[in-house]
Amino acid sequence: MDSYAVALVWVLSPCCAATAGLVCSWIHDPGPLTFLRAHAALMLGTLTLALTVVGVDLPSGRQPWRVLLLVALGSLTGWLAVRAYDLVLDRYRRRQHFPRAGQSPRSRPASQGVRYIRPDLAGRHAPRSGVVLAHLVVCAGLEELLFRGVIVSLAFTVPVVAGPVMVLILSVAMFGAAHADLGLGQALAVLPLGLLALALVLVTGSVVPAVAAHVVMNVRAWWVTRQRPGSVPGPEAVRAWRLSW
Repeated sequence: MDSYAVALVWVLSPCCAATAGLVCSWIHDPGPLTFLRAHAALMLGTLTLALTVVGVDLPSGRQPWRVLLLVALGSLTGWLAVRAYDLVLDRYRRRQHFPRAGQSPRSRPASQGVRYIRPDLAGRHAPRSGVVLAHLVVCAGLEELLFRGVIVSLAFTVPVVAGPVMVLILSVAMFGAAHADLGLGQALAVLPLGLLALALVLVTGSVVPAVAAHVVMNVRAWWVTRQRPGSVPGPEAVRAWRLSW
């Protein structure tokens, strides 16, 4: 196993979102889905590096009936992750005292979904709702393959005593850090998803339920966003986003 490639995978994994935001800032007139596409491309590149150069084998379910059970288990866990996400984010906002005008912190929505960044794109380049959903589903799958597939597989190659446990804990922290560019509240709110998805992979030996759980989380974020006309992810001011991937 190429140690340099392994180190590169470890560095790239939590930096894909921040790098995608940086790429968007370099483009003169990026489209509303540029960030999600750049994010997906960076994760796909990291996955390709891990699967080809590093030689990581992803845990997965083989039998079709077992895959269906794993998807059902992951979907249920995703619902629990959504509830935990809302609880953590709501408590964080109360502590930060961020009420809107005329609202108390308790009455604020706990999950904002995707906050609209560029009003000028609402009538000009706004993609269809289904296109946004497809991008979010793809990003959820790639992110789980990376964090719960590649990183978990690499954890069990650590020869140090108790090394795998430490690396697994680190992988959850890395998952939260990958969302730090969206704000500290988001980084904390996605930690329950990271822990639950990790538990699913360890218990079932498959990354399928983790992908399903993350898809449920992103579909919920899409649904919340869909209630706001013209609300699509913009390429600018990435730090103001409130998205649960």
